[in-house]
Amino acid sequence: MADLLSYAEKNELTFKFDRLIAALRNLVQSKGAYTLADALDSDAAKRKVERWCALELSPEKIVSNVDNVIARKGDGAIMSWQYFDRVFLNLAERKATVHGIAGR
Repeated sequence: MADLLSYAEKNELTFKFDRLIAALRNLVQSKGAYTLADALDSDAAKRKVERWCALELSPEKIVSNVDNVIARKGDGAIMSWQYFDRVFLNLAERKATVHGIAGR
């Protein structure tokens, strides 16, 4: 089966993902969360960010939620992107529940 995405579309998706990673890195560095910034180089952290994108969250929403969570918990309280993974999965569940109720 031929690839469904054109070369240009694949490049655009890669560009958007790289910009999201850079925005997250800049955000956590500005908050002094250097452990989180360094962890963004790992494949595991990038897979988490890919999963958040698959939840149909905009890059702006992802960055905003990370910023809000860091502000609420404190810049040194979160040492892993795994914490944010739970936050985004819970957000997606709530969104699905609201859409399910609205569709009744």
